[in-house]
Amino acid sequence: MNRAVNTMMLLVSIYAALTMEVSTKTILCHTDNHEYFHKQYGGCLPCEKCNPGEEQMNIEEWVSSKPQSVFTKYGPTQCPECVTCRSGFFNNGRAFECKRCKNCTLYNKHEVEPCTSISDTECDGVLTNKGYV
Repeated sequence: MNRAVNTMMLLVSIYAALTMEVSTKTILCHTDNHEYFHKQYGGCLPCEKCNPGEEQMNIEEWVSSKPQSVFTKYGPTQCPECVTCRSGFFNNGRAFECKRCKNCTLYNKHEVEPCTSISDTECDGVLTNKGYV
C-alpha cells in the first residue's frame, strides 16, 4: 500500500512539473505520445520503437524506477526502456506495444505453431466434435 501511495505521489508531482508553462509557449513532452524532452534541441523528440519481441515498459513501473531528475517541467528526458513481450503477446516488427496472440479455438481451428514473442499463433484446419478435419 505504501509503495502505491508513493508511486501516486510521484506521478502527481511529475504531472504538476510537466504542466508548467515556459514563457508564452508551453513545451510539454509526454511518454503517452512516445516522446521525450531534449534539452539541447529545446523541445520534444520521438522515442524509438522497440525491436521485434519487445514492447515499451509499463509507464508506471518505469516512472517508479527512475530518479526524479529524469523528469523536468518540460517532460521526461528519457524514453521508457523496451522489455520482452509478456506471455501471450508478440511483436513481429518495430512497435511500442506487443499484440495479443491469436486463440485458434475462437476461429474454430487448431493450433499449428504456438505464439512466440516475435510471431503470432498459426492456426489451421477446422475443429469438429470428433477432432480436426
